[in-house]
Amino acid sequence: SCSALRWAAIDGLLPALLHTDDVALIQRLGDTLQGAQAVIGSLCQMHWLQLHRRLPWLRRYYQGAGVGVGVLAMGAAWTPYFSAVVVPQMLNLLLAPLLSWPAYRALWRSSTLSERALAIVLPLHFFVMWPAVGARLELLAFQPWMMELVRWSVLPVVLVLHASMALQTRDAQRARDAAQQRAATAQADAQRERHAREEQQRFLGMVAHEVRTPVAVIDAATHSLRLLDHMQVDPAQRSQRYDRIAQAVARMSALMELTEAQERLHSGPGSLQDEVLDLQALTHQALALQAPEQVARVQFSAAPALPAWPQVRGDARLLLVALLNLLDNALKFGERAVIAIDDSSDREVVIHITDDGPGIPERDFERVFQPFVRL
Repeated sequence: SCSALRWAAIDGLLPALLHTDDVALIQRLGDTLQGAQAVIGSLCQMHWLQLHRRLPWLRRYYQGAGVGVGVLAMGAAWTPYFSAVVVPQMLNLLLAPLLSWPAYRALWRSSTLSERALAIVLPLHFFVMWPAVGARLELLAFQPWMMELVRWSVLPVVLVLHASMALQTRDAQRARDAAQQRAATAQADAQRERHAREEQQRFLGMVAHEVRTPVAVIDAATHSLRLLDHMQVDPAQRSQRYDRIAQAVARMSALMELTEAQERLHSGPGSLQDEVLDLQALTHQALALQAPEQVARVQFSAAPALPAWPQVRGDARLLLVALLNLLDNALKFGERAVIAIDDSSDREVVIHITDDGPGIPERDFERVFQPFVRL
């Protein structure tokens, strides 16, 4: 605005804007605007070149030779002494770009396109003005083209400033998007960690729940052995109690192995073991962990008719726990359990474990898969 009004005064347009023919007033207003240009230009240079951070000594120079002399010129414009202030103003226009070379170089080394553009147009603006400044100091003969150069030297600065604002707006938008992305990632990580903790708690709860059965067997068998110590009984009965203890211990060992592998449970499907399993051996291992009287109540349906037990891929520990759960429930709530193998699909093998117990009402089917729910 100061530059536009000053050029209006130089071109003789200001009297028409102010509706006055007072030549002295127009001259003083033009001189005041020249001082205001020096003040605003110096403040902008200090901001664009980041002198408060990069070159504090050059910032002090702009404060004195630019802002201070500019304010002095604005006041002197209304006194007879304005011409005395013009000389230091013109000298500053010659010295400022020379002293600012370190700042221009630091600005050019910046990684942003807007700052590099400013590092080019700012010194260029001053150098284009030098012939007119030299003529004002009577070092060169004045030529009309000198003023035209000064007039057009402002245009690249204005264009670059507009482009710089657009680029800074774009960079700010990208920084905000990146910050939002980091926040979303952090939230997702926190959610995954919370989910992992919940999975770990559920896993430990499941292990504690599963351990109750073998512990109860060991406790009952131990109590029976104490009673048998005071009685003359068949050694086979004592051997049967020891076998139950051994089975319970084996089952607890299987659970402990599963506990050691708990990281694989809440690290995602990719962390599970993928190995070829002997389905027959795995099924008989699950049966071996049951009491002999319970194993007698288990029947095989389709497996004997198969030419060979199908091979599957999976995680042996987790599948063993699944078989134990199903067998326990079937034998606990029914008189017998039937194991059927279905390998009619090309991609999967299905093990059906059924019992003749009371069953589950259809309305409660979904609740079956909730931890520790008993219907």
